[in-house]
Amino acid sequence: MPRTLVTPEMRAKATTQRRFATKGETLLWYELRDLRPEGLKFRRQSPIGPYVADFVCFDPKVVVEVDGDHHETGKGRRHDANRDAYLKESGFLVLRYDASDALDRAWHVAQDVKSKAGALPRLPHPRPSAGPSPQGGGGSSRKLLSPLAGEMSAKPTEGVISEGTADRPSTAATTPPGSLREPPSPQGGGEGRRPPITSTTRIARRAAGTSAAARMVPEETPIALSYAGTTHAVMMGSPADFEDFALGFSLTEGIISSPEEIESIEVEDLGAGIDIQIKLKDTANTRFQARRRRLAGPVGCGLCGIESIEEAMRLVDDVSQSTLTLSPSDIVRSVKLLSKHQPLHAETGAVHAAGFYVPGKGVVAAREDVGRHNALDKLAGALARAGVDGASGAVVVTSRVSVEMVQKTAAIGASFIIAVSAPTALAIRTAEGAGMTLVALVRGDEFDIFTHPDRVTDGAAKNVA
Repeated sequence: MPRTLVTPEMRAKATTQRRFATKGETLLWYELRDLRPEGLKFRRQSPIGPYVADFVCFDPKVVVEVDGDHHETGKGRRHDANRDAYLKESGFLVLRYDASDALDRAWHVAQDVKSKAGALPRLPHPRPSAGPSPQGGGGSSRKLLSPLAGEMSAKPTEGVISEGTADRPSTAATTPPGSLREPPSPQGGGEGRRPPITSTTRIARRAAGTSAAARMVPEETPIALSYAGTTHAVMMGSPADFEDFALGFSLTEGIISSPEEIESIEVEDLGAGIDIQIKLKDTANTRFQARRRRLAGPVGCGLCGIESIEEAMRLVDDVSQSTLTLSPSDIVRSVKLLSKHQPLHAETGAVHAAGFYVPGKGVVAAREDVGRHNALDKLAGALARAGVDGASGAVVVTSRVSVEMVQKTAAIGASFIIAVSAPTALAIRTAEGAGMTLVALVRGDEFDIFTHPDRVTDGAAKNVA
């Protein structure tokens, strides 16, 4: 008599179903965390008595369960009934969703949770409008930062800035500069938010055979940055971290010299894309109007559309006076740590990241985007919002180093750029002239130093910024 009645085919099917449910739970987790500004603070895989809930909020008491096919069995239904009875006796509202809905319609599921939780104690009711579907359609706008100056200049708290799109987008009023934020959710946040990753079906051809399978892929959305009501740039990017993007782009492109020169940022979902309206204060607006240009940049390029060669080859901020040094172990560690701050890349394998490494603290901030320069702009904005001194650490990127990456790193004030891939010749010349240490091709414990190698010491890292 065989030791088991489970065939290899049954095992393979079960594995696929578990993986399918896990991906659905992961995507729904991103959405539920994005409800924090609404008063819903969910935890994942939290024990309640003898049971472990997929997602739980303790104030108000809400449990969200994602059910796979095994819940359709008699044993699964009995287990669910016993657990639901226990949770309800404990005062929890129990909401169940199919794994396929969590995978394909996570945003809508989260809005359903939000709506049903709105009738519970300690949450304002009726709930705010959920905004349009993440597929677009139906314009929606929301003012993010107004005024910006006082909130930006507040002294930041010590510690790690969140690395991504969690509670997104947060405002300066609700998320104080320097405050901690949870690891990333894929949301652009607020009304009109769109998930930056989605599920698609593909035909997977492998050595063992060919089969249909689901795969998570990143969204790519036109994002317009408009000043004084006029579109200045249209970038293809991930629909997330809009306020960081607006602030960081404004700083790294030299449109403003400090966050205080922005009066407000407002995001509008136009269906076909996102329009970020940035209102500058009088002095900055006058300066901007004098140098206004228009560009349209595809994912792979950060300089497309600039009207003059002189503007493309603009002077780079000098960082040669920096006394920051890093040890070889710092450089290796910075790249390893950044990989732990890339949840969207872990899901899709198709998203860039930019992080900020501080000796003794690790990667204190990170942002992801389908565009490498967009990720760096978002990082710049996150650092500026938190009041972090760019001279205190190193920029770490998962992409190649082209000239605009050096320009933006210098605008942040960092004297180090560390990259997984290779630099261009122009990037090397630009970094050399700016007094920046360019480290690239970091592979395990090995890397290449292209400029200003004196800052890489064999001793302990020195941070006197």
